[in-house]
Amino acid sequence: MIKRKGDGMLTKYTLEKVESSDDDTATAFSALEESTIDLRQLFVGGDIMTPLEEKASDGDSKKPNKVVTRSDLKPIELVRNRIEGATTYDQLDEALLLRDTYAERGDISKAELLALKAVERSTKERLADEEVA
Repeated sequence: MIKRKGDGMLTKYTLEKVESSDDDTATAFSALEESTIDLRQLFVGGDIMTPLEEKASDGDSKKPNKVVTRSDLKPIELVRNRIEGATTYDQLDEALLLRDTYAERGDISKAELLALKAVERSTKERLADEEVA
């Protein structure tokens, strides 16, 4: 539970742990499945507020048959999305640490690591260009 006090620059937020039940989890997943918001865009830095139907009419995407969760993503996909979605060097560093962790566990192959190096280079170039602008 997030509580907010104050306004503007004096706003303070506090986070409190709230125990949830299986009913709460089922309700949350049900609401997510019925939603027209594409939460997958959180992992790639996209716009979650554009309804899926609108994207489908533009030919950008189509409504998924089921909700895509982190557990559905393969480690290579999760890491690639994190690297590509990084908007700061700190976020990129976190994504690279995640990549290294998966690589040490053997969840990402050497060939996949080489592909991720190219993604890392392009993200660093993008961040450097944004820094200059």
